Amino acid sequence: MTSAAESRPSRPLASGPLRIAHRGGNTPRRLGEAERWGVDVVELDLWLHRGRLDVRHSGSLGILPVLREGWALRPGRPGRLQLADVLHAAASGTRMMLDLKGHDPELPAAAIEAMAEHRPGEPYLVSSKHWDLLAPFRALPHVLTVYSCGSADELTRALDLARWEGLPAVGAHRRNLDPKRVADLREHVPECFAWAVESGRQARELIEWGVTGIISDDFHVLHGLSVGARQEPRAVG
Repeated sequence: MTSAAESRPSRPLASGPLRIAHRGGNTPRRLGEAERWGVDVVELDLWLHRGRLDVRHSGSLGILPVLREGWALRPGRPGRLQLADVLHAAASGTRMMLDLKGHDPELPAAAIEAMAEHRPGEPYLVSSKHWDLLAPFRALPHVLTVYSCGSADELTRALDLARWEGLPAVGAHRRNLDPKRVADLREHVPECFAWAVESGRQARELIEWGVTGIISDDFHVLHGLSVGARQEPRAVG
């Protein structure tokens, strides 16, 4: 078993907080905007559907040509955006973050193959709330795996796992973070990301606590962060 200390990189991922464009790669328009705003990472939602790597946040309804977003339904039009389309459209050097959706056990292998074909050797990030999907990526030295936690209970489980095995990165909703919890995470996890960050004030507070990556839909918020704003975890309690 690998200890947390042995698995921890010798240096942080970046000198400042990573500015991550939430759903920034889900449409060509948002991809272009994210790149113009100079974000560090462009996140996209990835599904494996009938052997194709769909880029979309909406879930599908099986064989029905319908997509579901919460309780809202919309037609699942042909010509859905594919991962290869996004990778071809993205500028050279744009770092991608693949958020794996669904439970399909074939999704990791398909994503790894697509990235190797279209962006061979380039570093990227991959996240999921279904942690078993992240296992195939852990052996790839150019990939940062982010264990996404949607609830406080999941965050507690991630911290327990980090204490025993070490985790490269954890992502959590900002409502489940506080100074002590971030300090506990940073003791065992090199990278701690927060999502649903809606304002510069929220972002600066999270960075002060020790969060190393800010995930936001608002490119203005990301643009306003200083690249030198990364904080080392401070003592709490």
